[in-house]
Amino acid sequence: MFDALIVNETIVLAVLAGVLAVDERAGWQSLLPHPVFVAAVVGVMFDSLRPALSVGVVLELVWMSILPMRGTRRPHASAGAIVGVATTCTLMRMPAGLRETLVPALGVLAGLVVGEGAGALARWLDRIRQARLAGLRLPDAEDLAPLARRLLVAHTASLLWHGLLGAAFVALSLPVSIRLATRCAEWAPTAVERGAGWWMVLLPGIGVAALIQNTWHRHLSRFLLLSAAVVFVVLWMR
Repeated sequence: MFDALIVNETIVLAVLAGVLAVDERAGWQSLLPHPVFVAAVVGVMFDSLRPALSVGVVLELVWMSILPMRGTRRPHASAGAIVGVATTCTLMRMPAGLRETLVPALGVLAGLVVGEGAGALARWLDRIRQARLAGLRLPDAEDLAPLARRLLVAHTASLLWHGLLGAAFVALSLPVSIRLATRCAEWAPTAVERGAGWWMVLLPGIGVAALIQNTWHRHLSRFLLLSAAVVFVVLWMR
């Protein structure tokens, strides 16, 4: 029963990953593929919003420090976030015996591994699509109808390519991630659990420090300090 439930949810999450991959890689590029928003959507689906956001915030802070410039190889953030958050939420609702301090750390680790691995694999597989596009012969520009039709087909094929890759990454890696994380949560000693707790505390701090270092400019420092002050005031009022 539980395995059947995981299979059904994996299918839904794979479809979601395909849509978000199109958004992130070749579509309208909204904020939805960011790990925080992915965590909110998946957390609502699993009815485990708090654990989901704890994973999504850490992944967001880590990957925000990677600026898409100078040929930087960015991870597949949407696929990694879906796998990491779904792994955490699935383990949270399993029978007692799994330690809640360790489970979010395992979800973050799974998200980082899948995000980086899927990003590298997507870049390697994308060479096939680029080779096909490089061999595309366009008709005479004076005849606009065949030209527009061929460009539409090429663009639609590129969208489907990114969507299918994102769905495949999640469909293949999520069951493996859940099984490995379950074994680790059941057999990890207490010292590993304490270390994972400290890791969850330090990792966002490292991401924030890297982000500040990458974006710190003298003419922007006042805006950064003002934004930090506003955040502290809002949190204090709550």
